[in-house]
Amino acid sequence: MIDIFLTPEIMSLSSDIVLGCITSDVVVAPSDSSFVSLMENESIRQHYLPNALVDLPRISALRKFYKTIGNDPARYRGSAEALLRRLAQGKGLYYVNNVVDINNLLSLQSHFSVGAYSTEKLMSPVYFGIGKTGDSYPGIGKGIVNLGQLPTFFDAHGPFGSPTSDSVRSMITLQTKKLLMIVISFSGPDGVSDTMALGCELLGKFANARNIETKMVERGAL
Repeated sequence: MIDIFLTPEIMSLSSDIVLGCITSDVVVAPSDSSFVSLMENESIRQHYLPNALVDLPRISALRKFYKTIGNDPARYRGSAEALLRRLAQGKGLYYVNNVVDINNLLSLQSHFSVGAYSTEKLMSPVYFGIGKTGDSYPGIGKGIVNLGQLPTFFDAHGPFGSPTSDSVRSMITLQTKKLLMIVISFSGPDGVSDTMALGCELLGKFANARNIETKMVERGAL
């Protein structure tokens, strides 16, 4: 398991941040029809009116934290809210590959933002902290993502992920062999273990995951 820590700064801002971390070897490929059916069924179940999304407890907790650090959560949405909002607007789901699609299913079902990263592109240790003014990276399908005052994952090479948008550097591709998946909670540990367990199950079934390891990272554990 790669070393992952919360920075003192982010711990000083909230005692409710919990990271549920999964590492494994994976085989990345297009999602098969059985997974697509599972995803489509979940998309039907997770259909909310757009104005109801902000009241979902886990999404509300992320939005509250973003406001605490000076960001507008209507401009910088968490990935779970963005997916649910896409469904609410009738835009439907998109499919990338089995690992990314599993990641999105976990976000849809749990309402946590979940990140998936190519471990080969990272250097241990990894930190979760607050981005500084001038921090940025090319985001996946988003151009340059400015990370000032956003919750951000970074390693020795710089920032690579956030609950809002992840970087091209660490994205999952067909060449990825080793995965780091992180369930990001701003509402404490409730539901994180269950989401991790489901993630491990889905990765084993649909991404041939092997050598799976899990770890919870939270303020009280440091």
